[in-house]
Amino acid sequence: LFLLWLTSFIASPKFAVFRNINTSSKLLGNIEVNWKKRVLQSVLSQCVRYPNLIVNQSIAMYEDFRKVFKINSTLVINNPVVSNGTVFVDEAVKIDSIYILFVGRLEKQKDLDFAIDSFSRYLDKSKSKVTLVICGEGTEKERLKSKVVSCGLSNSIVFLGERREIASLSENAHCLVLTSLYEGFPNVLLE
Repeated sequence: LFLLWLTSFIASPKFAVFRNINTSSKLLGNIEVNWKKRVLQSVLSQCVRYPNLIVNQSIAMYEDFRKVFKINSTLVINNPVVSNGTVFVDEAVKIDSIYILFVGRLEKQKDLDFAIDSFSRYLDKSKSKVTLVICGEGTEKERLKSKVVSCGLSNSIVFLGERREIASLSENAHCLVLTSLYEGFPNVLLE
């Protein structure tokens, strides 16, 4: 976002496209301090006037974006799922139990605290051998890993980091968890 804003002052290209990946009203709505919200809305309003076109991943994002920023140069292009039938198997990943899969950025928006807490309660009640597999990277990774250790869940929760291909993991998972506080378009569900 900052680079987009900076670029608008440095260069004036003939055509620029900006991809909207979150629901704007939710992004602004999660800021609790009013002055921060006003500053962010002001900066975003300037940034979104720079591109010739803004691409949204869903109709809901498109409608929300137009409502928040009053911009008409926007359209919807849903992300397709393209598969050539090839499944990449990650030989380094060996999970010998039923597992629940999370795939995404490890950021506050994804609310992995809720997933970890819920998983912990489930293990306490069920006493079954289940693993929570977390695929992704982000600013919350080290804090989440520390939480897992402090909750005594190191043997039940595995952090695999970023994965190039998740098809084999998702095909063998018992279920997928999506705990996001908000989503523009949940790509992991589509995939």
